[in-house]
Amino acid sequence: MADHDPEVGFYLCERPRPREQLQWLPRAAEHGDRWRGVVFCERGGHLHDIEESEWRRWGEHAMRIGPFVLFGDPILLGRIRQAIPEL
Repeated sequence: MADHDPEVGFYLCERPRPREQLQWLPRAAEHGDRWRGVVFCERGGHLHDIEESEWRRWGEHAMRIGPFVLFGDPILLGRIRQAIPEL
């Protein structure tokens, strides 16, 4: 699956995590509790092309910054938004 290809994107984590644990995190808001302290970031690609309805379902677990699409912990996403100027 393209989502698990390290060339597609990268994970930002508040503490070290095994790659195997991260690769299988489901990118769905209903599994948001499993993303605590973790965000996946991708430039363009699969997440960039998701439907608007999917964005609405992801809610606070997703954001775009310029060409980057991020999914994960809403608290960590907020910290990232503050640290990165809008592109």
